[in-house]
Amino acid sequence: MKLKWLLALIILILPFFTVKNVVANAEEASYLRVVKEGVYFYETPNKESSLFELPYSYYLKKIGIVGDYYRVECFGSGTLSPMLDGYVLISEVEFSDPVTDPFLNFTVTTCDSAVLYADKTLQQPEVLIFKNRTLGYYGKAYSTNNEIIYMVTYNHKIGYVKEEALVPFNVPLHDLPVFDKLPEVNFPTEQTTLSKGDNVLKILVIVALIASAIIIIGLIVLPDKKEKRLLKNERLDD
Repeated sequence: MKLKWLLALIILILPFFTVKNVVANAEEASYLRVVKEGVYFYETPNKESSLFELPYSYYLKKIGIVGDYYRVECFGSGTLSPMLDGYVLISEVEFSDPVTDPFLNFTVTTCDSAVLYADKTLQQPEVLIFKNRTLGYYGKAYSTNNEIIYMVTYNHKIGYVKEEALVPFNVPLHDLPVFDKLPEVNFPTEQTTLSKGDNVLKILVIVALIASAIIIIGLIVLPDKKEKRLLKNERLDD
């Protein structure tokens, strides 16, 4: 009898460890998706360090959490737009496994000679770029004079070019599903966002406990009841 109860205890405890590991691994493997306009990529976990606005519908790879920010890898599976390491506000994105290749390798073209600047002040020229050159694209930003500029990469350098220097373009939406308009998304608060994995864990634990209870009933309760009925019948026969 003691062996049965020991087995039941093991069955009851085991789901906690198994489910917790499954959820932890799923969280680590998750990608984040930009599902609205105005989501910025930051150099540091600070709103003052924004580099550019992330294109709507694209993905980021989550690699950690720092305060109110996810630490992420941004784009770049090849040489067109090399991978950047930075931060995005937790409340601005949501978990989403990519349908296909999550990386952005969009390019733009110069319509005239242009200057690649090191920062958004446009006071630190890096290199002169000639007409009809292909640049890897990251996102839109604004200069300190409120001009539209774009963060790009060219010849292994990353910086900003003015909007007027580029052939007009539209950044394509990334993969399916493609939305005709911006979806209505109720973004969770920091507390609910950080506890998303815990909520999933609770649901899975409840399911596991129910399954464990059924097994325990099958192993212990029902056989015990059967034994009691047999004993009762034997007494009546006597």
